[in-house]
Amino acid sequence: MAKLLVINLGGSSSKLAIYDNKKCLADKSIQHTQEEMAANPLSKQQVAYRSSLIKAWMNENGYDITDFDAIAIRATPIKQAVHGGTYKIEGRYRELVLEQYFPDQKPVHGTRLAVPVAETLMGDHKIPMYVTDPGGSNELPPVARVTGLKEYPRFPTGHALNQKAVARRYAEMIGKPYKDCRIVVVHLGSGITVGAHENGGIVDLNEGGDGYGPFSPLRAGTVESRVMLDLCFDFGMTKAEVKQKIRNEAGILSHLGTDDMRVVEKMAQVDSYAALVYEAMAYNIAKSVGARVAILKGNIDGILITGAIAHSNVFINKIKAYVEQFAPVAAYPGEFENEALAYGALRVISGEEEPQTIIEDLSDFTKL
Repeated sequence: MAKLLVINLGGSSSKLAIYDNKKCLADKSIQHTQEEMAANPLSKQQVAYRSSLIKAWMNENGYDITDFDAIAIRATPIKQAVHGGTYKIEGRYRELVLEQYFPDQKPVHGTRLAVPVAETLMGDHKIPMYVTDPGGSNELPPVARVTGLKEYPRFPTGHALNQKAVARRYAEMIGKPYKDCRIVVVHLGSGITVGAHENGGIVDLNEGGDGYGPFSPLRAGTVESRVMLDLCFDFGMTKAEVKQKIRNEAGILSHLGTDDMRVVEKMAQVDSYAALVYEAMAYNIAKSVGARVAILKGNIDGILITGAIAHSNVFINKIKAYVEQFAPVAAYPGEFENEALAYGALRVISGEEEPQTIIEDLSDFTKL
């Protein structure tokens, strides 16, 4: 049916895969060293650097770009991609993604490089590009978007791709269509998202990047408005400095001086303060799970825990102790993003699903 190249770029990693329909023929995760990243600091340098690595990897496996029918990528989130599903990256979608690509600046995240990298690889051989369940997508109903400030409705971003991938896996395991399941999914990474899944969509989700929900290895999570006012006015910090603090210098790192949860787990065995902070992170995650259970009115099929930190049975058991009375708890360590990107593109290519379309006017969230 189709042969796909999957490109999934992170801040310091490039995850690649080749699929023939649903069969993975080859995959690779390239971890970029600090020295390699420092040698290519600008976005345009990163595009050239990563494109050359991907091309070399394809050639090692006996493939050229002309062998593929499509490319499935993880692209930077755009607010206009409100609904989950698969989008074709062309026209206005492509324009909006490229508006976040600044060639002569340091990249914010690898996802902002994905389209330029794919187009560099394609050259004159143009093939379709697809993105599935982009980070800004969710199906929040109007009631979930209202906040205490009328001018600022909620449009959270999160791990929609991996959240839906593990939810679909769990639905298949219990023998129910995903659209008929009510599931809470916890993604544990540098940022943490807890989503309520119903009717085949994410109907509630915290903001895992800029702060709303549990604190994480690097993120501050929800903090009181008073604290934010102090940071902005009493300490004379700029907007960029505050964002850096709450996004990259907070959470576990601010307490214990490391964001490596493997190290923290060992510290918690011998240090009482480390044990307290470790427990507090699980406690806050459990509170977010409880909130999503309430949103689903207590009727749920399962609570799923995924992401890199889900490799720790110790940490999973801490969360489980708080929430297992609500529903069965299942762990899906790591992430399943490459598979989800490939399968999403295939569903559109095969005609199983129609491609989604972006929504330009977000001013009236009650009509989304």
